[in-house]
Amino acid sequence: MLIENIFLETFLKSGLTEMAKVAVNSFVSYWKENDYNFGGEKCEEIISEYLKRSYENNAKMSTIVFRGEGKTLFDLYIPLTISRKSIENEEEICIKEGAIDKISKYKNIMIVDSAGMGKSTIAKYLSVQAVLEKSYIPVIIELRKLSKEKDIWQYLCELFDMIDQGIEFEDIKLLIKSGGFLVIFDGYDEILEPLRVDVIKQIKEFTDKADKNVYILTSREESDLSSFYGFIEFEIKPLCVEEAYSLISKYGNGGKRTKRLIEEIRNEKHNFAVLKEFLVNPMMVSLLYKTYQYKKDLPYKKVEFYRQVYEALYNDHDKSKDAYVRLKKSGLGLREFETVLRYLAFFSMQEWCVEYTSENELLVDVKEAIKCTAGLENVKAEAYIDDLLHAVPVFKKEGSSYRWIHKSFMEYFSAQCIYLDMEPKVKEPLLTKMWKNRKGEIYYNILDFYFDTDYKNFQKCILLPLLREYVKKYQKIKENIENQGFNIDIDMLDLEATTQFFTEYKIICMDNGIKQGTMIVQKYCDGRNVNAVSFGENIVIFLTKINLNISLIKLCFEKDIDIITNIPVEGCMWSRYKELFEDVEYIDRMECLLEKRAEREEIIDLLCFSSFSGNYLCGEKCKKVLKKIQQEVSREEENSKDKFLRLSTD
Repeated sequence: MLIENIFLETFLKSGLTEMAKVAVNSFVSYWKENDYNFGGEKCEEIISEYLKRSYENNAKMSTIVFRGEGKTLFDLYIPLTISRKSIENEEEICIKEGAIDKISKYKNIMIVDSAGMGKSTIAKYLSVQAVLEKSYIPVIIELRKLSKEKDIWQYLCELFDMIDQGIEFEDIKLLIKSGGFLVIFDGYDEILEPLRVDVIKQIKEFTDKADKNVYILTSREESDLSSFYGFIEFEIKPLCVEEAYSLISKYGNGGKRTKRLIEEIRNEKHNFAVLKEFLVNPMMVSLLYKTYQYKKDLPYKKVEFYRQVYEALYNDHDKSKDAYVRLKKSGLGLREFETVLRYLAFFSMQEWCVEYTSENELLVDVKEAIKCTAGLENVKAEAYIDDLLHAVPVFKKEGSSYRWIHKSFMEYFSAQCIYLDMEPKVKEPLLTKMWKNRKGEIYYNILDFYFDTDYKNFQKCILLPLLREYVKKYQKIKENIENQGFNIDIDMLDLEATTQFFTEYKIICMDNGIKQGTMIVQKYCDGRNVNAVSFGENIVIFLTKINLNISLIKLCFEKDIDIITNIPVEGCMWSRYKELFEDVEYIDRMECLLEKRAEREEIIDLLCFSSFSGNYLCGEKCKKVLKKIQQEVSREEENSKDKFLRLSTD
């Protein structure tokens, strides 16, 4: 039966309130059978009310395409598929009816993927489905909302309105520890940087103490996700072309404009490969539909795409009157409004602040952004914020909080700010800081935008120093091997050079238990990039510390810069482990190495190999590209001098 029909039938038969009461009965009877004294009927009422509220909130869809319109998951959702990463036999789970049962077999999973792939949509869908199926009590914990004053348990207190309803703090702890909850930690990548280590610790302690529940964590790719070694990693499968067309049809209700857009994409022969980058990503598909409403042509670059989205939002025409443009309270034109927005995005990016907890907090950055823009002394920050919410809705308000409609908009405008508004003496060290930052995954999308916006400076400030340093490291390792009289295996040389260039690693074996071992880990690398495996009564802690922005390898690969080599799992290094790993799944390999008493060097190789997903820098290719870039930069500098001389003598 279609999910829409299930929803409709359930709603019509008993109404949402009755449905919530029915759903809670099975949990209540289980707790009573197991002698959990949790507050009696009052607690039952609160949970029933919570299920109703949770369902209503998560069934709503807030989209940039249909702002102000009452759209639900059932109007716009198409089933997404998650696949398990890093194992030979890929396993897939289609997120539709019955998916929770399949996920529960893993107990703890994390869904890791790039911007706009639908991680939060999946969280909402599974929460709604848990109520419909009466399988679990769903709890979505938006991790960006945690702070020094609000930990996970306090977040839950607010979620269940305990103070108003009279339920005790200990009751909710008892309930969650007793099991029956689907807990979704949503948006790990949106946690403020100073809070990361503490939140990692909180999640670990929470899942350990309440281990009878099913846990899902969602995030973009982050190096410190390796800290969650008890979670099985999944990624979201890209949409196929027909799924993208289906989503477009949902957005346009199968109308003429929808059919025209799909037909135009089908007929696009020359640039279809470029368009496909948008079609695999659900958010990009929705924005493609939005921009087509406005401009009636198709963008072919990511930066052009976001520019068209901004212009479509700024010039958002009333559906009934084509000539009507919503008035801007700030009085700013398209370009002036964007300049302020660029600075605001940059300030947000500096603090990695996707969400402002109050209007006053947002006002501080907006006032500073207006001050940075020449000639806008009379513009009121309050009016600009009103425009951000209504006239050019790249922000949305949730309670007392204000947040970017999507993190990728903050990243796009940040990249544009660096390109258009920064002087060279600021721009160049800033780009250097980004590529050298060991937490560089957070800058991946910004550098992706910047690559397409200003390739000349990307080459000069990022690729050139990166390749210079890498080739120096590569040559040194190569000479050491030759001096020792060994034959050079090119794949092994590339693997070793890339690993040494981007990471450093240590192994600490502790005999005094997890507590002392964890303290040493946190002291060594701030709780990040840690793989830990308990073995017998001891704790063995493996550390892989990222020194540089390892995501640059992924970016170079995506942009077809010819400096990458792929060393497959079946390649040179992995052959050493074939006998060890026969019939052993990926997640059990570390324990397998310990049991077989593998050499420490083998364990280090395994840790570092898994960090790069098989893609490494190729030393010989890097030399060629380095030489080419050096020539181009020298030529550009000479041309600039010639232009200056010509202008000064005219």
